Amino acid sequence: MLRRSASDGNNTTGSFLSGLAPASSGLTSPGSGAGSGGAAPVGAMSYRAIASQNRRLHNSFSMSPAALGTKLRPAAPPRKKSLPPQLRRRGEEWLSVAACASVHQVPAALRSMGHAFHASPSGLNDGLVVETICASKLCSVETLEQIDRDLPRTYPDVDYFSNTDIRDALGRVLRAVAIEYPEVGYVQGMNFIGANLLLHTGSSEDRALSLFRLLMENPRYRLCHVFEPGLTNLRRLSDVLESLFRSRWPALHAHLDQVGLEPLFYSQNWIMTLYSYMMPFEVLAQVWDRFFARGWPVLFQVALALLGEHAEALQRADFEAAAQILRRAGEEPRPDLCARADAVRLTAAELALIQRAVAMEPFELPQAPPVPDLVEQSGASLRRLSLGSDAGTDFTLLDDDRSLGSPFPPDAVFVSAETLAFGGPPQPGSGAPV
Repeated sequence: MLRRSASDGNNTTGSFLSGLAPASSGLTSPGSGAGSGGAAPVGAMSYRAIASQNRRLHNSFSMSPAALGTKLRPAAPPRKKSLPPQLRRRGEEWLSVAACASVHQVPAALRSMGHAFHASPSGLNDGLVVETICASKLCSVETLEQIDRDLPRTYPDVDYFSNTDIRDALGRVLRAVAIEYPEVGYVQGMNFIGANLLLHTGSSEDRALSLFRLLMENPRYRLCHVFEPGLTNLRRLSDVLESLFRSRWPALHAHLDQVGLEPLFYSQNWIMTLYSYMMPFEVLAQVWDRFFARGWPVLFQVALALLGEHAEALQRADFEAAAQILRRAGEEPRPDLCARADAVRLTAAELALIQRAVAMEPFELPQAPPVPDLVEQSGASLRRLSLGSDAGTDFTLLDDDRSLGSPFPPDAVFVSAETLAFGGPPQPGSGAPV
């Protein structure tokens, strides 16, 4: 584009070209000619010559319209990801398992509520319960503002959750939860849990709320304790994870403690969002299948599987590298993560410890084992700590590997999967490994 001089309004490019005209060109200025009484001044150019030269110069240096359009066109927004085509919606199964898990310990109101939603047609007056709750009482302004801020942050790169109707439905579910549990209100992290419940219930607001109620109140899950003001139970659950981690890998735990990476730093998102903040939908659905059936022990098994898988890399990492490794561990888990988590054994004492922490009952963490000397540890020893070894050496440590810590304590008493289902503390010698 040609600019006009700010001082005299003349065409700057034309003035520049006129200075380049050869002295013998004989060109005349626009107002000169035979009638003006003589030849034009030497070096002057006619108006048409200047315009013609200007066009040639512009065409020489300008791009084609297509190229110019490509250059100036704003960058296309990143393409949003679609849900995995193989993802199976599990909302009805989770509702049945959570509501019918224990006739004796799940409150009757919750069981009847779960059966009612499970039996009703999915499209019949859906959203009526959520709408009634939201209309019955208003949330605080702070709660509404926080929910509105978090909605666009909930899976912004997934096309399903970019849909305005889905986002509005999620907002109504979160408002209903905040109204029903005023002592908790809305806490960041609930948005990712609610989003997955909405996804797996086929965008049914009432069913998503039904599942959220069960997660909050069912003694197997007790999320209401996790989200209580002050998040004191988040620290308790993180301390339990640290105890399980330290009993299996004291040297690795000592190394991470030395670089300043405490378990709460990387486990808070695992615990508060039930891994939904970072884990791919398909793997997360498999984790939640187990969580709804067996409760919190599953989440600790998954955490130990993730830590064990990256034990060798973590042993060599500083703070930043270790934090990056654990972040990627949740975002890019191996497809067989759940199988590897199932292989993690929990003792009867550990299961009782988890249950007391979830119920916010007093508990005492076991004493930390002595930290071994790290100098003589070899890479091969660390590799054997990785769960699910291709060589078939899961949890099999040689005599010189004992300093690294076994993936299960020496006094391990394995329990059956049935014992993990709901009920009191498991008894020693109750069956096969989980």
